[in-house]
Amino acid sequence: GYEAQIRNEFKDEPTQEYTIEEYDPKTHELKGATKEKYTAVDYGTGAIYRRAPARKELSKDREWFGMTIVASGRHIATWVNGVQAVDWTDERPTADNPRKGCRLEKGAISLQGHEAAVEDLNFANIRIQDLTATEEKKP
Repeated sequence: GYEAQIRNEFKDEPTQEYTIEEYDPKTHELKGATKEKYTAVDYGTGAIYRRAPARKELSKDREWFGMTIVASGRHIATWVNGVQAVDWTDERPTADNPRKGCRLEKGAISLQGHEAAVEDLNFANIRIQDLTATEEKKP
């Protein structure tokens, strides 16, 4: 599935190179791909892993931080400590596997820590809200 990254490692200079793909929003065809450098290591906390690197460092190891993730259709945005880290729309063609294309069907929500350097990873106050239920209540 899509992964909102937790990785609080950033470099002082943009040395981390990622391939950024651009798709046509109407045809969903790949228009091109560019290599861009960011300060975020492994995309950074708040990133959409393998899709959109975090804009900047917004959290630190061994300190509690808040992350908000909003996924509505093709649009995914994240905030870390109240500051937007990513605002990304998946314009790829639809596919069952989000690594290969845009997945719009419901799926599982997982929490993971897979960094060798991570000794402890704690989660608290996890809340999930169905945006479609909120939209139906609007006058």
